[in-house]
Amino acid sequence: MADASSSHTIKDVERSEVEEFVQEHLCGTLDAPKTGNKNLLVFHMPKFHSHVKCASGKFDQTHSGGSLKYYIKTKTLVLQQGYHNMEHALLMDRLHPHRDTSASSDELVFNLRQLWEAYSNQEQPMWRDVRERPRSYDGSYLASGKHRGETFKSVYGGGNNKYVKWLTSGEAEGDPSRGKTSLGMRMFYEYCLARQSQPDNDATAKRCKKRPAAAME
Repeated sequence: MADASSSHTIKDVERSEVEEFVQEHLCGTLDAPKTGNKNLLVFHMPKFHSHVKCASGKFDQTHSGGSLKYYIKTKTLVLQQGYHNMEHALLMDRLHPHRDTSASSDELVFNLRQLWEAYSNQEQPMWRDVRERPRSYDGSYLASGKHRGETFKSVYGGGNNKYVKWLTSGEAEGDPSRGKTSLGMRMFYEYCLARQSQPDNDATAKRCKKRPAAAME
C-alpha cells in the first residue's frame, strides 16, 4: 500500500474540475463511496492482483494503482499515489513469469499529482498524445489488464494477434467503451489504432531494401 508521504492535497477545487480531470485525463468517473458518505466522491485507478509463493505458503496480494478523493463541502482534492514497489510485485507474481520485470514502479504506476498538474496547465491527456505520436510510446508499459508490465510494442507485435484485434473491434461489436475504461488501457488502445492506420516504417524499410547487385562474371 502507498504510504502517507505519497498523498497530495489541493484545496479550493471545483467539483466540475475534478469530474473533467477524471473523465478526460484518467478515463473514468467519480463515484460515491460504498460507505454512503454524501460529502465524498472517489475514483480508483486499476488495482494489480499478484500471486506470491514463498516458504510459508501461497498468497494473493492486491496493490493499489492510486486513488482520488474529493470532499464536496470543503472543495478539497486528495491524490493518493499507488503502490511504491510495483516492479517487485510483478517479479514475484508466479502466474505471469513472462512479464518484463525491467520496468520500474514509475513506469508501471501513474503519478496522479503530475497528471493533475498537466490538467491544470491545460495540457492534453496522455492518450491523445499517444494517438498523435504512437511510435514514441513503443517502450511504454501497459499499466493494467492481462499484459500489465509488458511494452506496447511487444504486445502489439504485428497488430494481427487476437488480443489487439479484440481490443480494437469494440465499436464494430457494439461495445464502444472497450479499451477506454482506464488511462493505461486507453493509451494502448490509441496506440493500436494509430499503428494500424500508419505505415510500419520498420516493415516498409525491409520491403524496400534493395537486393545486392549480382557479381559480375
